[in-house]
This record gives sequence, C-alpha cells and structure tokens, in this order.
Amino acid sequence: MKLLIYSGLLAALLTSGIIYYQKQVELLNQMQTDFAGISNLGVSGDYTIGTVKFKISNKSLIEGTLHNINIDVYLNGIYMGNVYQSANMVIPANGYNFISLDFKLSNAPLFTNLATYISDYFNNNTSAQMVFNFKGSVGVSSGILYVNVPVDENYTTTLNQMMS
Repeated sequence: MKLLIYSGLLAALLTSGIIYYQKQVELLNQMQTDFAGISNLGVSGDYTIGTVKFKISNKSLIEGTLHNINIDVYLNGIYMGNVYQSANMVIPANGYNFISLDFKLSNAPLFTNLATYISDYFNNNTSAQMVFNFKGSVGVSSGILYVNVPVDENYTTTLNQMMS
C-alpha cells in the first residue's frame, strides 16, 4: 500500500515538473526582440559600418543564454549582408538585456537607389525613406533546453538623418 502511495506521489511530482518545464520552454520561445537603435553609423570605402542594438525580453521564470545571433540585413528590400555573433549573453528571468552588434555591410545595395538618395539629400527632402529590415534568429538555451527565437525588426531613416 505504501509503495502505491509513494508511486502516486512520485508520478504527480514528475507530472507537475514536466508541466512547469513545458510552460517555461513555451515562454522562452516567446522571447521578444525590439529594435533599440543604430549608432556609429558611417561609410568606410565600400561598406556601411555601425552598431545595431536590440532589447531582448524574457518572460520565463528561468534565465536564458543567447547563442548564435544570426541576422540578415536588408535596405529597402535588398539584401546587404549578415550580422553574426556567437558570444554568449545572459537574459535574466523575467527581465531583459540589450545586445549591441557591430556590422560591416556592402554598399552595393545603396548604389541601386543612389541618385534618389543624393538628390533627396541635397534638396533637403526628408520624406525619402530608407528602411532597414533585420531578419534572422537568436538561439536561446537554458539548462538542457535550446530554442530559436525569430527576429524581424525594421528601422526607418533618411539619408539626411544618417549624415547629421
């Protein structure tokens, strides 16, 4: 009889542990990325360089460690390059952290619309938009768990804003 009671308690404990763990995995999958800005933006030869910053929020009761940040960068829908970082960064439980990624992207896509950008710059036209899109994923681990969190963020600016 005692064996039956202990087996029942053990089964209940294991079941509740599995349910809790599954809920935390679900919450890790819901980590949120928000665009937090671009800094140090400039042109160096054939490349645009700068730093892009994201805020990553964790709704889980367990902390997550970011791995393999892999983000493609587009300008007005044209692929410019990739930002990849394998360094580990911790996002606390029920918290957030900012990550900064340095980038060096080909200027070739800029030349696609260069005449428009230059004309707008010299005519002080602030309406011509340059839309940067960041698409990719961030690997998140916690203990034996590992999930990929999608990233899809936009940043809109003008050449006037970039040059000032």
